[in-house]
Amino acid sequence: MRPTPTKSATLFAALIGAMVPALAQARTAMDLCTDFALRRAAAAALGEWAQNYPFARVIIGDAGGDGTVGNVEVAFANRNFAVCRGSYELIQSRREGGVYRVGIPQFFWRVEPEGSGYRVSLVDMAISLDGSAMPSRELLSRFTIDGQPYTDVLAENQRRLQRPGRK
Repeated sequence: MRPTPTKSATLFAALIGAMVPALAQARTAMDLCTDFALRRAAAAALGEWAQNYPFARVIIGDAGGDGTVGNVEVAFANRNFAVCRGSYELIQSRREGGVYRVGIPQFFWRVEPEGSGYRVSLVDMAISLDGSAMPSRELLSRFTIDGQPYTDVLAENQRRLQRPGRK
């Protein structure tokens, strides 16, 4: 004779039954977020995005896809897509020699199946400021140059240009 399951055993089994797909889904989402090719696609999407903004086009240029995406986490996942969170860094050459680092400490991208592969798209980067709820100052503040907020770099450049005796 087989024992009848208790309410707690039934609840435990239902909980495990619900958790196993969620754990497998989370692992799949993490695999998507950490996949090298998909992180490169996120970097390339940032490079393409930068072409819509004069300031980003200057500091990122055509090399956006050469940047690296790190500090990756799963921000959200369901059966249809994963939203990943990470940071971006690109090393650029200075005109006068040396290098500088362009960074975005945090941005989000979405990975979803498409045909036999995956489509990567930016989640929190407005296509343009026209029609966007994001003020330009907020967008500028998301970038860093050599670890310093881009808005501070701009302010310092402005002060330097306005110093007395400067033509």
